Parts: sequence; C-alpha cells; structure tokens
Amino acid sequence: MMNLILVTFETDLTQFLIDTALRDKAIDIAIESNKLLGDWDEIHNEIEDRSLYTVENVDFALLNGLLIRNDCIGMFGNAIVFTN
Repeated sequence: MMNLILVTFETDLTQFLIDTALRDKAIDIAIESNKLLGDWDEIHNEIEDRSLYTVENVDFALLNGLLIRNDCIGMFGNAIVFTN
C-alpha cells in the first residue's frame, strides 16, 4: 500500500513526493534528494535544517493536483521533485 507524503522545503518551495508512512523518514529522504539537486554549495546550511521542511499527507485531491502540474523535474534519490 502506498503512503504518499509531500515534503516542502520552505527556503525555495521545492516539493518532494515520497512513498513512506513515516514523516521523519520523509524529511530524511527530502534532504538527501535536495542535496542531489545541485544547490548544495549555496544553501548547504539550510538544506539540513529539518525545521525548514513541512510535511503533509497526500490525499487523492492533492495527488490529482500534483499530476497536472508542469514543474515536475523528475526523480532524485527516492523522491519525485517539483520546483515552483
């Protein structure tokens, strides 16, 4: 069964769609995926600050909204990444 969680990095509003039931694990995955995006040198102090990430459970309506967005840049690590 899928347990989708959407994690938002508040510094630049990058979002990570992650399949896990654990909110803390979702933040860990988002941090690792965020490091892969390439802005590590510019904001490395912020990337690992867990307080800058918000977490929300994904219901069907939110999933539908994500599917119609055009800012998905692909999969980085274990997350599907959306940039605003």
